[in-house]
Formats: sequence, C-alpha cells, structure tokens
Amino acid sequence: MLKCRIEASCFGGVIFCSRRRSMIREDGGAVVAAIIAGNKALVIWQKLRPSPAWKFPGGRIESREDKEVAVVRETFDETGFQIPLRRGIDERWILGDEKIRLVHQSVRSCPSKGGGSHRQYFFVFHASESEVLHLGNQKNKKEDTDDLIDTSVLDLDVLATMPDFLCWQRPLLDQVLALRPV
Repeated sequence: MLKCRIEASCFGGVIFCSRRRSMIREDGGAVVAAIIAGNKALVIWQKLRPSPAWKFPGGRIESREDKEVAVVRETFDETGFQIPLRRGIDERWILGDEKIRLVHQSVRSCPSKGGGSHRQYFFVFHASESEVLHLGNQKNKKEDTDDLIDTSVLDLDVLATMPDFLCWQRPLLDQVLALRPV
C-alpha cells in the first residue's frame, strides 16, 4: 500500500508519497488579487501558520476552475468585494468593468515545498474609493477553515514598510507600488 501524507504549502496541500520521490500537486495553482483605490489597498489580516500576516486576498484554484473564476471567488470569500466577471464574444472571461478596471495580470512559477513548482496568477485592479472603503474593518470567517479574516483598507506606503506583510507576496506588493495611480 502506498502511504501518503499531506503537508501544507503556500497553496493547498502537496502530497508526498513514501514509495516514490515524485510529487503530485493537488491543485492548479493559485490566484492573488490586489484591489487598489487611489493610494490604498484592500488587504486582509489572516492568522496563518506559523504566524499571522497581512496579505492580498487570494487562494487555491479548484479542480477544473478557470483562474478568472477563482480570483473572483477567493476575493469575494475573503473580503466581500465582488469583481465583475463576464464572458466576451469569443467566450473568454473578461474581468472588471468601468468602475473596477483590470490594469495588470501576470503569472509566475514558484517553487513548492518538497520540490516541483506551481503557478501563481496575480491580478491588479483599480477601483474607486467609494467601491472599496466601506469594506474596511470587517471580520469574515473563511468557509473551509476556522480562520477569522479581518478586512482592511490600508495606505500603500504603510503596507510597503510593514514587516508582517506575507513574505511570498512581497514581490507582488512591489508590483502594486509600481502600478499605483498617479
């Protein structure tokens, strides 16, 4: 019998099997959304193991789920913020509208715990302050865990200096700072 154990990684579980060295990923990568309103960003405070941290909303892409659907779902689950999503003429997903604009999209391959890699899809949206500010100071309970998530709208310059911003999202924060509206 093949014995497997599941260990936590950045994005869901990684399955390590004792009989073989190869790793099988459980998920199709992850999505992260940065919602920017002027010089402010929608962020969450989540108690993560081993320590709590500020981070942009996001999470694992479910099986057979498109990355655009995943970023809408994860952002809404964690913050209550609804990113508009519709199908275009060519049947591709279109994120955003005239109030909430997608201004940047990128993908990077990140090393996984135990070897291998996964894809991280990063989306930056610009929204009006009226669309975002009312979401600050909310507490949400994440559906699949008992984690409480505090939603806040924080100044980008303050976020840039916070030592407790999630370390693997730090390069993404740097991209957001470079893309902020003038």
